[in-house]
Amino acid sequence: MSYPKKCIIDNWSLEHAGVLLESTNDLDQSKHDSLIKNLGGLSNFITALLLYEDSYFPINGFEKDWKRFSWFETNASAFIEGVQLDELNVNWNSPASYEDKGISNYLLASRSYESDLLVCPERSEEITNYTESVDNVLVETLREIDKKIIHETNNSLLNKTKTGIKRNFQFPSPTQYVLSEASTREDLLKVIMQLKSDGKIRKVISEIEQITSTTQGAGKFENDIEYLVKKAFGRKVDDNHSWSISVSVPFFSISKSIDMDFFRRKEYLVFLKDLITCRAEAYRIEKDFQRIFKKKLRL
Repeated sequence: MSYPKKCIIDNWSLEHAGVLLESTNDLDQSKHDSLIKNLGGLSNFITALLLYEDSYFPINGFEKDWKRFSWFETNASAFIEGVQLDELNVNWNSPASYEDKGISNYLLASRSYESDLLVCPERSEEITNYTESVDNVLVETLREIDKKIIHETNNSLLNKTKTGIKRNFQFPSPTQYVLSEASTREDLLKVIMQLKSDGKIRKVISEIEQITSTTQGAGKFENDIEYLVKKAFGRKVDDNHSWSISVSVPFFSISKSIDMDFFRRKEYLVFLKDLITCRAEAYRIEKDFQRIFKKKLRL
């Protein structure tokens, strides 16, 4: 499979993301359950922009629900294009469409348009196999990392230090990474665009594709990932070059375990190390969300 691929993101996800990113919105009035769904939509928005070169939303009348946010509409429309799906003869306002929350319509659009599909939490909860439609190499790698992290969690004697880690998996790693790099909600789009424009994401996907295309490369890559996961969980590894430092960043501080060897490795492993660090620390997304949006999030 080659990069780039295209995706369709549902308007409900964009509405959720718009609630969080509209700079004039007062989140103090938002309920906790709504914030969880808003973050799910924001996660889809980040995924669409970072992991796909071409992202689309269906022009079906429901785009008005997020285009009411002037700041978000201007910025989102610059990167996600509206697409007409008239040839499908879909009645988005029919009783059947409302009964299944439009899931059948979006699945039909995705298959017809030969694209991946990103849907909001309200829909994803009812599409048990929807993640299979998001199948680029980086996402599949993160899914395999999930399996290893769950295995490490189940076998760890220090489970209490990782409270809630499995709940973390409802949000893709790139979302946690973007949140960790931003200091305000206005910064989020800057971080996303920086990651997209500097070519890092594309390079990571390209490097992973090249490595996993050969048996020898795939085996070494798996060992490297296994090493990273164990290190993220504080498990013993056979390495004499690891030590911890505290990194100060404007508006917040983080403490990471730094392996100097990684600064002499390819960029994709350094980037994956940061993603895994974010994924392994279950409390990180809650702290970053509160720091950026000034609201507590209890996963």
